[in-house]
Amino acid sequence: MCSDRSGMPRPPTEVGGPARTGPRHGGDGSAGVGEPHAALGALLLAEVFSRVQDAILVLDASDHVAAANPAAEEMLQVRPGALLGMALVRLLPVSAPLFALIVAPDRNGPLELEVEFVRPQGGLVPAAVKAFRVEDGRTVLMCRALPTRPLDPRGHRGERRFKALIERSSDLFFVVDAHGRVDYASPSAALLGLVAGEHRELDLWRLVHPRDREAAQTALAPRYDATKHPLTNVKVTLRARVDGAWRWFEVLATDLSSEPDVRGLLVQARDRTEQVVEERRLRSSEAYFRAIFERGNDGLVLLDRGRRLVRVNDEERPLLGHQIGDLLGARQLELIHPDDAAALSDAFDLVEARLGASEQVRFRVRGATGEYHWLEGSVINMLHDPNIAAFVLTYRRVGDKQATVDKVRSLNDELKRRLTHLQSLRRIDMAITNSVDVKVVFDIFMGHLVQDLAIDAIAILLYDSQLRALAPAMGFGFTTELRLRARVDLGEGPAGEAGLDQRAVFLPDLRAADGWGAGIEPAHQADYTSYMAVPMVAKGQLQGVIELYAKRPMEPTPEWLEFLETYADQGAIAVENSQLFRSLERSNLELQRAYDRTIEGWASALDLKDEETAGHSKRVTDMTVRLARRLGVAPDEVVHLQRGALLHDIGKMGIPDSILLKRGPLTDEEFAVMRTHPELAYQLLSPIEFLRPALDIPYCHHEWWDGGGYPRGLRGEQIPLAARIFAVVDVYDALTSERPYRDAWPSDRALQFIREGSGTHFDPDVVAAFFEMWEYEARVPRPV
Repeated sequence: MCSDRSGMPRPPTEVGGPARTGPRHGGDGSAGVGEPHAALGALLLAEVFSRVQDAILVLDASDHVAAANPAAEEMLQVRPGALLGMALVRLLPVSAPLFALIVAPDRNGPLELEVEFVRPQGGLVPAAVKAFRVEDGRTVLMCRALPTRPLDPRGHRGERRFKALIERSSDLFFVVDAHGRVDYASPSAALLGLVAGEHRELDLWRLVHPRDREAAQTALAPRYDATKHPLTNVKVTLRARVDGAWRWFEVLATDLSSEPDVRGLLVQARDRTEQVVEERRLRSSEAYFRAIFERGNDGLVLLDRGRRLVRVNDEERPLLGHQIGDLLGARQLELIHPDDAAALSDAFDLVEARLGASEQVRFRVRGATGEYHWLEGSVINMLHDPNIAAFVLTYRRVGDKQATVDKVRSLNDELKRRLTHLQSLRRIDMAITNSVDVKVVFDIFMGHLVQDLAIDAIAILLYDSQLRALAPAMGFGFTTELRLRARVDLGEGPAGEAGLDQRAVFLPDLRAADGWGAGIEPAHQADYTSYMAVPMVAKGQLQGVIELYAKRPMEPTPEWLEFLETYADQGAIAVENSQLFRSLERSNLELQRAYDRTIEGWASALDLKDEETAGHSKRVTDMTVRLARRLGVAPDEVVHLQRGALLHDIGKMGIPDSILLKRGPLTDEEFAVMRTHPELAYQLLSPIEFLRPALDIPYCHHEWWDGGGYPRGLRGEQIPLAARIFAVVDVYDALTSERPYRDAWPSDRALQFIREGSGTHFDPDVVAAFFEMWEYEARVPRPV
């Protein structure tokens, strides 16, 4: 809600009475008394600035080049104007001590140092620099190029080599300064979305997995306690979010606050996800193998590639009377009967030539008393398996050959099944972790379930708690369509019984049973022999039912049922996660709608307070959104722009009614009070984190393109784009609206005023887009 009293360029005096004292008028009503002297002083300063031999760089509050004299452009070998807007970090090496000025902006007195500037076109130039802050937050660098010194070329080469290694390394490097800001981030840190100068230490902790934060913060405790010694190569392992997924990182932190070239906490992070996953898989495989290896009744030994004994299945049990410790490291031929040594050696040669091969063997072994004992068994080549890396020799006294063979085969089959089962569960768990789309998860889930349990088809029925019914949602292996529109009440049919009682229902002969599965039409179930329905339950709540169909009779074993129960638990977790995510999305959407309704209420309340501008907030918001879209503003930014437009004059809530609602002209003192409403808006909205992205318009919409606005006197692109867009719309609507102290202007006169203010009051690009929009909407009226 902009009015003539808020800093809008006031129309000529003949419209609505005498002109009021504006921001460019003197306090006594006389306009521009000292302007000739100020202009002369500005010309003199510009002349000195352009002719001085030392290079001068002026940085704005965000440490970008705001001005550079010809000597600076010559020193850095760039064309005139090329330095304007360039970030300081592009002109200095990462470890340059001039960063101390940025880290400690409250330093008293100038900072004198020597640095090496990086020329944009390549090359380094050493310079003596005197840097100091000025009251408005800008930084002035007075630079004098130094003659090239005969430095050791290996030092420059080493520094460049080190910089190249850091910036091309797959490891992540970043520095957190004393103010908690990310001062430097290597290119690889972009994986985590880290940008130097834009992120703070709090942003880093938000990337860390909640279960790892406390341990990591404890390890880094000296960082937060000045009474303790500084960190020295503290290493922690934690999970961090990368592209929406959790990955394991090994993090090395070193406190380099005392180093003048760093002044912060150096953090190096290395991705260890693949190693952690592999270590977990190996531990799981080792646990299964150890259980089989150590609890088996048959003899089982491992021999290395040199065929020396390295391990036995029970080190507490003597081997044919020999103590195990005496045999470890001995070659197997040393205990073999001479007549059997060649045959046993041939068996090892045969399996060594083929990975995974096995050979039956029969031989005699000398016992501790010197007599030989007949053994028979098999030699298996497991050299290629990283978990074993040895020959596996199973043996049994002669007479129990078949029992030994059967036992070994059974154990091998069980080991393979369990390894396959673990791999399947790991893939399903990764799918649940990385996706909230339950259909994507169940595509992987059903494929592994059909393969591992040797069934032919599977249907997933999801539970609707409101209808207390099951509905087929997904299927795998069927040649017909699912009954997607079917509903099965709890207790109805085998699937309904499984859901109601939360227990598995097994039909060995589906054709002879009374009930049918719910996934497909009963007429199409004649191809299947056996059926089973298994409930998916998470935290005591039914999530759905899994239907299994097999063309051959199912023969569930305890191990098979254990696998199935584990899969059902994983399926329940997948469904629950998906429902929780959808619920969270709905809650978030409702919360945003509540925020927007509150904002609209604030804007309406302000319009009601000042009747002369009623409806202004709604009109300027609609027009601002249309203009922003024409300028290509991203949709997520348009949302913040819309909120800022609604609240653009919220600061006027703090202006006394005697001034805000005054019918006549404002005095100088009253106008000064009125000009504080952008700062009042900032004070009111900045504590609200949700509205911080929308602050640009309430805080900056009275800034002028040429720097003559308020409250901060921003110039050009220093003014946020949202505020530049809104300024044009706000002035147009104010000019074409009735006011008690003047009549509304016709549209053509207001448009002419906007055109004349291009380049002084308004951003020329925004003005051009405004007129394009105006002409387009004049030809194609918007639907009401």
